[in-house]
Amino acid sequence: MDLVEASDRHLHHTDDGTFVVRNDAGTVVMSQDESRILTADELATETLTGARGHAATTLDGRPTEVGYAALDARPWTVTSRVPAATAYALRGDILAGLGSILAAVLVGAGLIAVTLGRDTTRSVRTLAERARRLTAGELDDPVRTDREDEFGHLFSAFEAMRQSLRARIREAETAREAAEDARREALEAKAESEAFSRHLERTAAAYGDVMASCASGDLASRLDPDDRSEAMRTVAVSFNAMMDDVQERNEQLATISHVLSHDLRNPLNVATGRANLLAEDVDSPHVGPLCDALDRIDTIIDDAVVLALHSNVEETIPVDLRARATSAWALVETEAATLTVTETTTFDATATS
Repeated sequence: MDLVEASDRHLHHTDDGTFVVRNDAGTVVMSQDESRILTADELATETLTGARGHAATTLDGRPTEVGYAALDARPWTVTSRVPAATAYALRGDILAGLGSILAAVLVGAGLIAVTLGRDTTRSVRTLAERARRLTAGELDDPVRTDREDEFGHLFSAFEAMRQSLRARIREAETAREAAEDARREALEAKAESEAFSRHLERTAAAYGDVMASCASGDLASRLDPDDRSEAMRTVAVSFNAMMDDVQERNEQLATISHVLSHDLRNPLNVATGRANLLAEDVDSPHVGPLCDALDRIDTIIDDAVVLALHSNVEETIPVDLRARATSAWALVETEAATLTVTETTTFDATATS
């Protein structure tokens, strides 16, 4: 029930005066003139000197007699305003009307209180229920009301809180999902890294076995290029290329060894045999150096075959340059030439050099 409706229902119109209900602040709360409700009352507060009484004043430029009485239930005062010319004639009517007005105002105030109380109770219950639902995590239904008073503001605050809670929960869920994705990716990356590490260990072990086999003489062994590691693949490709070159050179040395041990040794054996026969039949100073030279050639062939087949050199010994040069000079035809060694030195060479 609003104040206009209460005024229409409880304030009776008179031909000679008006009834106005005002609060302690001097604001009109009920009036037969709706335009005056919730406006400042022209009656000065100082005129009302007690809880009940009457006073003479001037309102709207006319001398006016004012009768008033304060309500016990509310801080309101009921006033009856009559022009002074008719005040005394209407005194009895005013007092009688004032009593009925007081009763009506009390009834109206009670109805307003009941109505406001009922709406307030309903609003409080609604807010309590929404608070319970918010606490339980039910954040999808909006909090709405048609009220525009303090309870309306409270409903709006609950709605803002609901929206804020829902937004924060969504942000938290998004962050949790992102953290879970990051953790899953980290675990997958760790597992992949560990698997790759084990793969590299196996590949390195296999490469080591192949290299050891090649070092033992199996020059046909090759590394299997790894598809998962570019670095290991590069190692394998480079090693295989090196072994291809080594194998090719080894085959060339084998060919040379075959030539030395067969194609060259056979004619040498024939020449050595002929030289020995010649030494038996002919007494010549040239036969001895010839046989020595053929023996030297045979020794060189043996050493060359060893180097070609085994690719290693026997243990070296110190060799005197003067002695070696003199020995070599004796193996060649020098005619009238002579060899003079003024200085000498020592160097390392194989025992068969």
